[in-house]
Amino acid sequence: MSYFKTPGVYIKEQDAFGSSVVAVPTAVPAFIGHTQYFEQDGNSLLMKPTKVRSLAEFREIFGGGPRTTFKVGADGSLAVDEKTRYLMFSSLRIFYANGGGECYIVPIGSYTDEIDPEKMGEALQLLSKEQEPTIILIPDAVLLPKDDCYSIYKDVLQHCGAKMRSRIAIVDVWGGYDAKTKDVNMRDFREGIGSNYLAFGAVYYPWLHTTITPASEVDYRNVSNRKEFAKLLIDDIKKSMGIVSAPEAKAPAAKDAPAADKPADGKDKKSRCPKGRWWKPRRPQIGTDHRSREPNPGRQR
Repeated sequence: MSYFKTPGVYIKEQDAFGSSVVAVPTAVPAFIGHTQYFEQDGNSLLMKPTKVRSLAEFREIFGGGPRTTFKVGADGSLAVDEKTRYLMFSSLRIFYANGGGECYIVPIGSYTDEIDPEKMGEALQLLSKEQEPTIILIPDAVLLPKDDCYSIYKDVLQHCGAKMRSRIAIVDVWGGYDAKTKDVNMRDFREGIGSNYLAFGAVYYPWLHTTITPASEVDYRNVSNRKEFAKLLIDDIKKSMGIVSAPEAKAPAAKDAPAADKPADGKDKKSRCPKGRWWKPRRPQIGTDHRSREPNPGRQR
């Protein structure tokens, strides 16, 4: 309702037609990968495309990220335990850190399941029924063997370019973290990805190193060989304090000595007199202290 401060004639225009342009999201990614769990209100969301609007909503439905573990070498080097490595949660976290909005999640397993290319293909087929997604991402594909990785990428490009024609695929170069093998990686990528539907895909190279994981999520539980790691820490502390562990001293060998109650000839010394003659100890008389040979008043009858 309009309020007019002064008398007069006013003209108020009203829109007779609705807006011909409706604002819709133009970038709605669909992530395929593993989650901590996949259950909502008692219903399983495994292999079901589910829309989320924030990272908080994702955590509420699918849980947090994986606890990736490492082995610490004697020289302090780290080697990741591949069976504990999953990449979708980190990709999703970076997506929302850069202003992401709505997206679809297709869980294909938990963090205890192995990465299976067949399940990735099944999830890709399920996305054919969803019209809203415009970008397809499978971050865990690079954790597969190289041939399996590029085979999945071919299927994604065919899905986007031949079947849907309304979305694109974002893929990675297998082994793209190693700058020393750049030429080999790019050659293998061009040969492995094929030449079909390349207009419906985009690739980013090299991989980016980020600090998206906070320090609060990394502690001793991320070390799989904790006993060896603890020994390395103790040795390093001793070295920094100048403490040198002395070698264990060997105990001297015991010499064969004659028994205390037997002489060298093997005879019982308690039964020999000083002159070498044998004698039988006398039994002390009653009422006499045999040690002092004095009468014992307490024993007298």
